[in-house]
This record gives sequence, structure tokens and C-alpha cells, in this order.
Amino acid sequence: MPGPNVHTITVGSTDVCVDGRSVVRLVNGHPDPALVERHLIGPLEDVLAPMGEAAAASSIIRGVARPGVGPRPLYSLKLVAPAELEFAPLIDILYTSGRAGFTHYFLAVTGPGDTRRFLEVDPPVFTMGQPPPPSVKIFVSTDGFRVWSRTQAGLEPTEHGHGFQKTIAPRRGELPLGDRERWDLPALDQALEQLKRADPEVVDAVVSGEHEIPLSVFVDVLNRAAGDGCPADFASRDDTVKKCRFPFLSIEAGAG
Repeated sequence: MPGPNVHTITVGSTDVCVDGRSVVRLVNGHPDPALVERHLIGPLEDVLAPMGEAAAASSIIRGVARPGVGPRPLYSLKLVAPAELEFAPLIDILYTSGRAGFTHYFLAVTGPGDTRRFLEVDPPVFTMGQPPPPSVKIFVSTDGFRVWSRTQAGLEPTEHGHGFQKTIAPRRGELPLGDRERWDLPALDQALEQLKRADPEVVDAVVSGEHEIPLSVFVDVLNRAAGDGCPADFASRDDTVKKCRFPFLSIEAGAG
């Protein structure tokens, strides 16, 4: 769980706040377009940059290494947002936070029955000259889920040569995007478990999606990727990693 000194970005209905201070106005659920350039939200970066510098002076080291990734410092930030927040502004906020120096996020959704369980999420991992860590990729679209792996050969070929690929159609495509009954989460769970059983050494899952998909769907997907036994705690110890299906979760922009 995030410590008491971790800064918090809160997305409301009209603005984005940092530690309770309003810094960006929202227009139809998105940061004011006049303040955004190539995903970078200017006023938000101005506020976060000095916080990122201070975080770098007091970071912890993530102790679990895996293929392609060594132990590294964590500069953490909390992000609390409504379930209906779309993926496009979420990416803008995460990108801006990364530019300000933060490397690790605690993500929570507000809404009815909110228990404020934070999911740990990283930005994409760049390994500077080394192959990226083997990972499972999950892309969320209005047409359902697409799951694939860089390391497995499965029943369905993929045009990108990544190996295993499975497409999961919505259960009830007529329902709104934010309705959990629209999505076939049990089938997603089954596909992820199939991948994990095929290669238990893979511990990274990378999630992306179309711009209009709401945050609530991504949280469901991230929870499925982490697995039921994954504790809401730092994925920084071997005993924690063993309890999770894919303990290292990343969110990235990009087409599927």
C-alpha cells in the first residue's frame, strides 16, 4: 500500500487536483485541450516536477529482478479517479507524471462500494539495448479483449509474430462500455491462466486499449491479470510475486 508521504492526483468531475489543489480544468471529462500537447499536460507537469525531484531523493529500490529488468528505484504516486474516466485522459495523466519523474503508480477507482484498494501499476519498461521482459499483452476495445504473448505459440497465429493470440468477444455487446456484464471476464481469466501455466516464468502483463474505454474496465482487467491471490502490497518481494499471476502490471498507449 502507498505510504503516508506519497503525493496524490485526484480526478474529479470538473478538475484534476494534486494533494487537494486544483491544477487542471476538465472539459467533458478530459483535460482542457489547450493545456495538452502530445499527451503532456503542462500545468500538471509544472506542479509534479519538483515533487518528482524530491521523490528521487527518498525512493526505495524494487528488489525483485526478472529477465530484462534489474532492481530499480520506485518514485511513487497515487492516482484516484472515477470509474467513468476514459483511457485517453488516463494516459495523458500517466504520461505527464512519468515526464515529471514518477516511475510507479497506485491506482484506485472511486464510486459506489469503493474500498480504495490500490492497484500497483508501472509505465512501460524500457531496457536500453536489451530485449524487453517477456510479457502478456492485453488490448481492450469495444469489440472485446485481445490477449497475446511474446513467448508462447498457441492455437491462433498472429500477424505480428508474437505467438499465442486469443480474441474474446463481449458477452453482451449491447450494454454500455462501463457495464461489467458487457465483458467476458471469465473467458479473459481462462486465457490468462492458460498463458501462465504454459510459461510460469512470465511475470509481466501490459494493458492498453481504445481511447473511450472507461477506467473501471481496465481495473477489472488488471485485477484479472494480477490474479485473485495477489495482495495489495508492493510487488517487491519473492513471496509476494509467487502469490500473483502477473505481479508486474503496466499501462501503455498504442494501437492493438
